[in-house]
Formats: sequence, structure tokens, C-alpha cells
Amino acid sequence: MEDIKATRTKLIVSALCVLALFGGWATFADALPIGNFGLKITASYIFPYILVAFWLYSWQRFYVLSRHTNKPIIDALILEKITTPDLIFKLFPPRSYGLANAIAIGKWGWPDSRIPSNAKQNFVFYGRKTLSRCFMFNYLGNDFNGDALYVHFGEPASNIKNGHLTPNCASYWKCLWYEIRFLTTKFFDTPIVGFHYFPHLLSWFTLLCLCISQFISLIHRIF
Repeated sequence: MEDIKATRTKLIVSALCVLALFGGWATFADALPIGNFGLKITASYIFPYILVAFWLYSWQRFYVLSRHTNKPIIDALILEKITTPDLIFKLFPPRSYGLANAIAIGKWGWPDSRIPSNAKQNFVFYGRKTLSRCFMFNYLGNDFNGDALYVHFGEPASNIKNGHLTPNCASYWKCLWYEIRFLTTKFFDTPIVGFHYFPHLLSWFTLLCLCISQFISLIHRIF
């Protein structure tokens, strides 16, 4: 597997080069040598395209590698904070399910590969996906059937509520805002958080600047 540190370095350097080039702070030489082959590209108009392509490729590689290497560790950090009862009650209001305030949170009641065998009785499964957040747990209280209420992301039923949060519900944004606030506090004192998010933030900023630059160039050509 590729070295994630080397890929991160390539991503940061290429992003900074793109910013410098399209910001007007850097230019290419008249010819671009290719390795040790003695070949030089002299069509300078394609140099920016090569640079942008290399930056996008580096971004894709870092995204894939960091998702496998960094994301599980960061998820574990968030899990320690995001599954506190106060936040769970905000994301899944008990009253909206017909439950009294004095209820407890329990782990999923059946064997599941996502639930550790040694999980505590109040364990809450939490999964981060692109544009979604997944929760799985039990509300140990009396609902309208007199039974426990289950929250997960499977098929809903009379005593099973959807634990799959998406951008079309307010709880998703509450969860996302909580994650952002928590990770911001960890950005400088937990190395893996900065290692993971800084290259992505830099690349998104680079993409924004690139789009603005091209839009302004288009306007100038039109008018």
C-alpha cells in the first residue's frame, strides 16, 4: 500500500503550487523536463492542466488512504463524546417517541457484528458516512406498547425508529455541528486530526480559488 505520509506531502505541495500558479505568484519555465528520459514538454499551455491533474490525483489517493487509516481512529475519538446521553436525547428526542424523560440508553439487544462483545450496557453504535450518520441503540423506557424502543437504521416498525440521519433532518446538522466543534478543539493537540483534515481543507480551499479564478477569467473573455 502507498505511504500515506508521502501522499499527504504530494497533496499539500501540489495544492500550494496550484494556488501559486492561478493566484499569479508563480509561472512555469518554457520547457518541462520529464524524469531522466531526456524528454521536455515545450507546449507550455498544457502545464497548468498537468499540475491540476496531479493535484486531483494526489487528493484522491490521500482521501482513499486516510479513509482507511485515519477515519476509524477519529471515529473512535468522536464516539467517546457524541454518545453521551444529553446529545443522544437532542438528536433523538424521547418525547417525540412518546417516552417519558426518565429513561435510560441501552445497547442493541441482539448480536451484531458492529456491536463489540464486551460493549457496555449503554453502548451506542455510531457510524459516519458521506452525508449521513448512523446510530443504533435502545431507549429503555415505556413507549405506547409498554416495551423498549429501538433506534437503528433498519426497517422501521411500531417500536423501531430510524437511526439514520441525513441532511434533510435537523438532527443531522446538530450532529455535524457537534463533530466540528469537537474536532476543532482537537486539531492542534491530537496529531491525527490535523494530519487528516488539514490536507483536505487546503484542497477544498484550492478548489474554491481555482473555480473563482476560472470564473473571473471567463467574465473577462466575455466582456
